Amino acid sequence: MKKDIILSFLALLPLFAFAPRADALTCTFSSVTGVNFGSYDVFSASPTKATGSITYSCRTISGVHFMVMNLSTGSSGTFANRTLRSGGNVLNYNLYPDAANSQVWGDGNGTTYQFSIDPVDRNVHTLTVYGTIPPGQNVGVGSYTDTITVTMNF
Repeated sequence: MKKDIILSFLALLPLFAFAPRADALTCTFSSVTGVNFGSYDVFSASPTKATGSITYSCRTISGVHFMVMNLSTGSSGTFANRTLRSGGNVLNYNLYPDAANSQVWGDGNGTTYQFSIDPVDRNVHTLTVYGTIPPGQNVGVGSYTDTITVTMNF
């Protein structure tokens, strides 16, 4: 018997605040597309994978500036296993900067990845966020969600 779990939207929400100065770096998010895993098959031996994207641009008013982009832990409070939730049910997953899942995308602490660029340019860039749900998790049917905050620091 196949259990279908409809995973609705895994939101990647931009959060940033800054007060531009004459020598400041300004950055904006053009769009953020959440990772939508679709249905999860608890009997599949393969991981469930999906992608989202972050589109941004930065510009310096003067000088060369450095920018880093972090992803929050979401509802789990840890990068070890982020969690999608449906009521009391929990489904482990994680987010990565590459399809090989070589390093968890976090805030640069421990072994987590932090996107950085130095110097910034005036171009629009799109980053792909790779999401993976490990196989073999016996969870109930439902709509599982998590909210991830994308933060730019400069």
